[in-house]
Parts: sequence; C-alpha cells; structure tokens
Amino acid sequence: MTATLHRLGAGSPAALYYTNDSQHEARPDRRDEYYASDGAGVWWSSGETVVRHGAAIEASSFRDLCAGYHPGTGKALVRGAGPGHWAGQDCTMTPGKSVSVLWMAGTAEQRAAIEAAHRSAVERALAFVAAEGLVTVRTGAGGVQRHQPSDLIVARFDHYTTREGDPNLHCHCVFLNVAGAPPNSTSGRYKTQKHLTIEVEGLYAQQLGVGAAYRAALAEELRARFGLHYREAGRGQWEIAGVPETVLAAFSKRSSQILDYAGAYATSAQREIAALATRRGKHELPTGPELEARWRQELAGCGLDPWQAARHPELDPILIAAAVRDAEREPPVDPPEIPGDGPVARAASALFRHESVLARKDLLQRALELASLQGLGVDTVEAELAQLERVGTLLPLADAEMIPGASACWTSPGIAACEARMLRAADRPLERTWIAPEAAAAALAQASHLSPEQGLAVSHAANADGVSLLQAGAGTGKTTTAAALVAAAHGAKLRVIGLAPSWVAADELARSTGIPTQAIARWRHDQVSAPAPDASPRAFKRQPELTPSRHEDLTPMPVSSPRRAWGWGR
Repeated sequence: MTATLHRLGAGSPAALYYTNDSQHEARPDRRDEYYASDGAGVWWSSGETVVRHGAAIEASSFRDLCAGYHPGTGKALVRGAGPGHWAGQDCTMTPGKSVSVLWMAGTAEQRAAIEAAHRSAVERALAFVAAEGLVTVRTGAGGVQRHQPSDLIVARFDHYTTREGDPNLHCHCVFLNVAGAPPNSTSGRYKTQKHLTIEVEGLYAQQLGVGAAYRAALAEELRARFGLHYREAGRGQWEIAGVPETVLAAFSKRSSQILDYAGAYATSAQREIAALATRRGKHELPTGPELEARWRQELAGCGLDPWQAARHPELDPILIAAAVRDAEREPPVDPPEIPGDGPVARAASALFRHESVLARKDLLQRALELASLQGLGVDTVEAELAQLERVGTLLPLADAEMIPGASACWTSPGIAACEARMLRAADRPLERTWIAPEAAAAALAQASHLSPEQGLAVSHAANADGVSLLQAGAGTGKTTTAAALVAAAHGAKLRVIGLAPSWVAADELARSTGIPTQAIARWRHDQVSAPAPDASPRAFKRQPELTPSRHEDLTPMPVSSPRRAWGWGR
C-alpha cells in the first residue's frame, strides 16, 4: 500500500501501456463496459486549461498530451514538444492487499463502494500533491524560478489485477509534462507560454508523504462506508483488522515470486529487477467468469469469509498481541513534548524525541500514518496542525516559499525555552566561576595516559565559556576523557551530573567516571516532579555549591556524542 513512482518515456509512444494494456486488464465483473471508453481513463485537472476535470480520456488526446501537443488544435503547448518530449511521471497508488481481497470477495454493491472510496482517496492525494507544491514549473534564465502551476493535468487509469491474476486494486496517476503557467510568472522567452513543463523533485522527496495521504483518505472513506478497523502492517502502512495474513498471502502471488527471485534481503533496486524478470503479460491470464471462478476456488481453500472476519476486528491475533504488549509496557518516564491524543500531537512528540526542529514533510507523513490507523483523513490532520500552530503549541520557524501562510518547520515551546536558557548561559560566562585552570591542570597531570587529542578535549571543555561540546566517534576514548574532566570539575568544587540517552549508556558512563548517572528521560521526569526550590537568599547561602546566579540555569549543559550525552552544573 503505497505511492510508487515511474518516469515515462518520450512522446506519444509513452501512452501505449495505458491505452493498450487496459485491453488486457482482468476486470471480471464489467469487462465489456470497462473497455468501452478506449482506454478507460479519467482526467484530473486543477485548472481545466486543456482538459475537463472528470471527463473520460480518449486515447488520441492522451497521446497528444504525452507529446506536448494540444489535443484539440494539434499545436505545441510547451517548448520542445514532439517525439523527444518527456511524457510525464506515473504515480501509482495501491491499497493494502486486504482492501483488494474484500473487493474481490464482495457483492456488486460492495465492490462499487470500495471502488468509490479508492477513487475519492486518489482525488484527495492528488489535491495534497497540488497543495503542498510537490510538482512545480520553472521560468527565468536557466529555469531558476519555480512556481506552483495554475493547472496540473493528470491522467488516471484504474487497474484491478496483478500480473498473476490476483486482485489488486490500483490507480496509475500520470502527471503530464504540460502544466498551466501561473499568472504574471512568464517573461523573456517564456512570455508567450501559457503552459510549461513540470519538475517532480518534490514528488520524489515526499513520495512517502503522498502515500500516507492516500492511505489516510482511504481509511477514512472505508470506515465511513463499512465501519472497518485497521492494524499496523509496518513502514507506516495498514491492513484491515480481522482479515488473516494467510488469506492475504494466498492472493499475493506476485510478492512471493519477487521474494523467491530476489531473496529476503534484496534492495529496492534488486526487487525492481526481480519484478521485471518475473512479470508476464496480462493477456496470458484468465479473464471474466474464468478468473472469478479461480478466485472463488482459492477463497474456498482459505476456509473463511473475509467480510465476516473484518466485522470482528477484536479477534485479530495481531491486534490481540499488540494489546498485550501495550499492557505490559511500562508507562514512559518522559512526558510527551506536545500534549494531546491527536495524530499530529502524537507524531510531533515522537519526532521531538530525536529532533529539535520538525520539517513539514516529516511531521505530515508521520501524522497521516497515525491518522489512517484511526480512520482519520487528511483534512483532520491539517486542521489539527493549524490549531496547534494557532495556539502556539507548535512554533513556526520558517515560511515555506511554495505555500503562502504555511510553515516549513516547527519547534516546541519547551525546546525553544531550553535553547534560550542555553544561549543566556553562554552569553554570561563571567557571571560565574567554572573549572579553575589550576584544577584542569591538576587533573591532566594525574591523567598521563591521555593522548594529546584527549588532553586538548579536556582543556577545551574546561575553558571559561561555560558551555562546551565534545563529539567523537565510537572507540575514540570519550569516557576516558570524561573521567579526567570529571576530576577537574571535582577539583573546582563543582557538582557533576551524568546524563545519557539510555540506561545502558548511563551505566557505562557511571563505571568510567565514577559519578551517579541517569537516563535523560528519568532526569527530566525528576526535574518536573520535584517541588519548586526555595529561591530565598538564605537557601542560596545554605547550598552555595548547588546554586547558579539564576534558577533557570540549573539545567545541565549536555556534552553529546553519537552514543551518549552527559553534563554538569554548579
């Protein structure tokens, strides 16, 4: 279940697969009707400058546009139109196998409803591509200026089977290399151009996000129509809860073929080669009643009704095992960075565990993946994101050029406040006494085993700046260096706090330095749970060794490496 990309060839011959191969498409329930419209495609257009949105595709018109010509006048729409013109980009949207299995096993009404849900999800995913500016046009000298096109032209072709005749509902969305030029964007040699060629780097960069948008829209549609529930299927995808894996495997012969040919550890490129090596023409497959009979026989061999199984998601063994794991899992020590149960809040909190700044594409992709498991669509995610930004729960850091009024990345108020405290501490190095030079020299004299580079690292971290960072690869002696630095800090009468990203790293740091060390999450939990310290002057006099000039600077300054983080504070 994903959005896969395939670059088309040049000129009108690139249209042949979509206009000819559909004649071999095994659509058993309405085969004659399926072939009646000469290609059986439908136009999707955001501006209707050339084609009408929702109109049936004529093969001749599709071939003309693949070559860059106007299908009505035959005139060139873009520079370079003709046999050498790049035709466009195919983005194929495919649901999980469980959706195709339910379609195959359903009545005529159920099939029609699933097809309608699939078409609606494809429409929403294409609108997502347009809104996010993933397909652009270029103008200016050397094409350096990029714009959102005024009209994206997409040819949609629905197919229903794999090369082995298994049910496989999917849609080929061909972004034609002809798009409407936005108003006031053309000048110079582009001045007379009403249409321009497209750039699809953004589509490749956010391929996973487009797939997530399609899956979320489809999950919302199917839940509204049938009340279905979903379970995780790995890599941000889902299957319909209740439908057993054995049934999915029985109707996934192509996947088994590719796996057998390429091996379990094959790369994506090797799997693609395997797919080409093992594919066969759809004209070799049974069609119509013969294919329907084969499906019924294979389904009978599975010994269950997929629709009946989907109506009882509580019996799904994968969901049951997941519930057991959740019940046994200890509650997280570290509270979520973004409060709330919505998909955007949960996605942001998960990403903030590793990042201090969230890019729009990463946050949208993860939020859409979480939303689809709940049967929530793209609109729900976009509304929650706008609300979190409006109330200041997510702080925008930069405007996205392609999306006026939107934000390219965010941070959280907590992270922003922490960074502000760190900057204030770094800007006031003379307000406090850090590690005295004599203490650092004494520690180095006692650590003659250190290499010159490690000695320089200790001197750097013990300088008067107040904030220092050390980073080194595994096996370079970071903990040995840290032990000498701890000795210098103790010699300067400082309290040292050891912090690490995991308890395993914390134990190692404690053994190497001899100081109490905690996981960062536990330390943060204790800081939040501890009662507010007494800020009176008397309290400062009672514990001078624990108190900096301001309470806000009690947070230790971490010294991070790829494996661990640790810090100290006075």
